[in-house]
Amino acid sequence: MRLFGFEVRLHPTFFLIGLFALSFGFDVGGIVVWMAAVLISVLVHELGHAFAARGLGARVGYIELHAMGGLTTWQEIPPTTVSWRGRMLIAAAGSGVEVAVALAVFAAVRVGLFGSVLQEVVVSPLSLASAFVFSRGELFGLFIASFIWLSVFWGLINLAPIAGLDGYHVLASALGRLLPRRGPQTAAVIGMLFALAAAGFLFVNGYRFGVILVLLFAGQEVLRVFAASRAG
Repeated sequence: MRLFGFEVRLHPTFFLIGLFALSFGFDVGGIVVWMAAVLISVLVHELGHAFAARGLGARVGYIELHAMGGLTTWQEIPPTTVSWRGRMLIAAAGSGVEVAVALAVFAAVRVGLFGSVLQEVVVSPLSLASAFVFSRGELFGLFIASFIWLSVFWGLINLAPIAGLDGYHVLASALGRLLPRRGPQTAAVIGMLFALAAAGFLFVNGYRFGVILVLLFAGQEVLRVFAASRAG
């Protein structure tokens, strides 16, 4: 479909996200609502990237939503070029918009715009516990609580300089300016070190699937960067 002039694709792997809700013990309705919250959250994030890229004069290719999150493709339109600061802005815009929208929804909840029940239960944007209160039948409450938590949690995590995440691309843009020859490789090494630290934390705390995701993100990016450097 097209949204705000951008082509949006839904990859078949996106539906694997339902497995997370299944592991939480949600019923069928809860799984559908959880997936809807994920879809809207990721879409808002990718639209942040897309609007920033278009605003800086780049051509946005497409937005794709998949099991690992999302992807926004863009390219410069000669003779216009995107500066290193612009690249940093594009990379950070996804999380910035995602968190801002989620906090706006959270503020609306806190002032009672969505009813007294949500106002009483949803007391922190970083607590997933409120979602479980609504996991049986209260589908609107489940959607709002899940959307807020997903957007704030994932938005903040995405700003970490872990290879493959948005924070890494911010770092890579800055190092590309400071170290023109070795910037990408230096960023990849730093990103992998952060990824290993994050994987160790997740492993110790029992989040084994998170370990796989972090190392997969980081490994793919490191291989891509060093392959590109050899090709160049």
